[in-house]
Formats: sequence, C-alpha cells, structure tokens
Amino acid sequence: MLRFFLRFHDRSFEGFDWCVVDSELPVEPLNWQKSVIADLKVLLAQHAVPAVLIIPQQLVYLTEYELPEKASRQVLAAIEYQIEDQLAQDTELLHCALGEEADNKIPVAVVEQSIMEDCQSIIGEYGIRVSKIIPELFICPWFDGIGEVNLIESETGLILRYGRYQGLQCQPQLLESMLDLINRQVSITQLNCFLNDETTIETLKTGQYQTSARPLNATSLDLDNLTSINLQQRQFQPSSNWLKTLDMWKSVAALIVLTLGLAGFNRMLALDDMEKELEAIKTSQYELIRDYVGPQVTTSSNLKSEFIKLLQTGNSEQQQADFLSLLLDFSQARATFESIQIVKISYQQKRLSVDISSQKLNDVESLHAALNAKGLNTKLERLNIKPELVSGQFVLEASSNG
Repeated sequence: MLRFFLRFHDRSFEGFDWCVVDSELPVEPLNWQKSVIADLKVLLAQHAVPAVLIIPQQLVYLTEYELPEKASRQVLAAIEYQIEDQLAQDTELLHCALGEEADNKIPVAVVEQSIMEDCQSIIGEYGIRVSKIIPELFICPWFDGIGEVNLIESETGLILRYGRYQGLQCQPQLLESMLDLINRQVSITQLNCFLNDETTIETLKTGQYQTSARPLNATSLDLDNLTSINLQQRQFQPSSNWLKTLDMWKSVAALIVLTLGLAGFNRMLALDDMEKELEAIKTSQYELIRDYVGPQVTTSSNLKSEFIKLLQTGNSEQQQADFLSLLLDFSQARATFESIQIVKISYQQKRLSVDISSQKLNDVESLHAALNAKGLNTKLERLNIKPELVSGQFVLEASSNG
C-alpha cells in the first residue's frame, strides 16, 4: 500500500518535502524530496493516493489534560477552556485536537485556527485527497522504549521525541542542552538517531548519552498513525460523511427550523434582558482590571484579550529582571577571580547558565563558595578537571517569588 506524505517547512506553506512510502517495501529508506507549492498539482497527478499532510512542529503546542473521574462530553468539547491557563492566547483563535486517553489523561494538540484554515484552502485549491493532518512530531518513530529518545531531522532543526505524545524541536547546537532538560523528566538510556545520512550521526554524538544510528524507513514509521493526533477534528474534519448524513435528515432539519422560528419571538423578548446582564458583567470585569490597564482600554474593549496581553508583558518583564539580577550577582562575585574566563552565558526557564574555564581549580571552588555565601541557589555542573585547564558550568536559579 502506498502512502503520500507532504511535510511543509513553515507557516507560509510555500515549501515542503514529499515522499511516497510503500508498506510492501518496509526496509527501503525514505526518499524525501524538496518541492514548492507551485509544483503540487503535478505531484498529485503523479501520485493519485490520499495524502498525509504534516504541519511543522514549531506551529503546534502539545500538552495534556488530566480528566475528572467522570468526564462529560461537554468537558471534552470545551477542552481549550480547560487548558486556557497554559495557552496565554485567546482560545477563540485556537484549534484543539485530542489524542487517545491514557491513565486518565488526554493529550491535546493546539494550533492556530488560521493555520488550519490555510490548510483547508490548499486542500480545496489543489483538490488534495487527505487521509490525515498530523503534527511533525509524529513522523518521528516511537516504540514505547523506557528511557529512549528518538531523533529525526527537520527543515528547521531537529525533532526529539521522548514519549508517545511528548517531544520538541531544537537546533543541532542545542541538542545536548535539550537532552539535559529531557533527562530531568525521564532518565535517558539511549538516543536513537533515525538518519539516512550516516555522516550526520558523527555531528550529533554527545559524550553523555549513548547514541545509535538507524535508518528511517516504513518499518520505523507508524504508518497507521496509531500514536499520533489527527488535527482534522471538529470544524476541520472531513465533511463528505457529514454531508451524506445531512441529506438523510433534510426533512427533520426543516421541522427543527420551523420549530425554532416559532420560538424565535419569545427568544427576542429575552434577548434585551440578556444584553443588559452582559453589559453589567462587562462593567464588573472592567472595574477589576481598570487599575492595571491604560486609558485606551474601556468597557467596550475585548477585556479578555487586553488582560492576556497584560499577563504576557508582565511575564516578559519579570524574566528580564531575573536575568539581569542573576548576571549582576555573578559578575560581582567573579570580579575578584581574574583567572576565571567566561565562555558562554545562556538563560532559560529562570536558570542562568555560565560556562567557564580557568587554570586554577581553587579559584573555581572559591567562586562557587562566594556565590552560595550571597544566598544564591548555585550549582557547579559538568566540572572537567585537567592538569592544564579546569572547565565547568555555574547554574544560578532565580527565586520562586521573582
């Protein structure tokens, strides 16, 4: 059986990789070829099989929601509001697709509605027969191996998958740092690189994690997408089956419309009261946030969007303040140790990481003690002691209260 994969590069949907996978030739390496949207009609004519559309991983947010003991359909239908605190965006502009429930948790893939609408436009314009639309993470193999991390290359970097619905995208130069982050969640025993170019594996090997190279072929892929999330859900699901169902229920639908029309007059009488109640609610909401927003925000503004912007601005300013505070403390402590050279500085998730080198081990240890004496939460990691040079990484964490 043949399967046709279209793997888009970025938000523009202009460039993509494509390949045809034959399940009867499972050991043949995948032959990804580059193309552009202008050539799509020719490719579709040459490969008259349903296509799997692959959305770039940087456009998809993966999370999970712990279900109540008895989750109703209403809870699942409004899943975006259950995870609203994670999104920091207007949920009305997002599309949520659900995976299979496991251990009372349900995986959720979140993508902007405009991205899905662009996909629908491309499908309609080029007449694509689509079997599924999936995030890019799910073409990275997964075999439920305990402690294993699987890796594939993408147009914009690397895809790391460390769980059935868990993974991330990173740049090659940040691979070891990303593996360190994953290692805090799951103890990594093996890094499996699914690459058809054997020379690439040498550039990805790390000293800390055991690495193996495997070919990416039909055997590696989950061709039936049993461990993926199909983004074609809700308003973006294929409509053909629904249209057939609607044809069978036309008379019933006409009766329902007539009934609703008769009830419309009574509803109109109630709308005036509802609008007054809504205005009162909006006024109450505005009173709550009035002291935190500028004069440009009024009761007629989208208060929810304005409050989300306020939260995002506050988070950004707090992160900048944490970084500058930690950097200042480190610089002041290091000023008395001239032998210590700074190699690299990075800041992520309230952690300031400073790679250093020195010819004096005593100075490194003294600096560590000085930082701790200042009351900072400081760790000395990846310490490498050689006769001629000492290297390592100081990690300073911002306090939880900012």
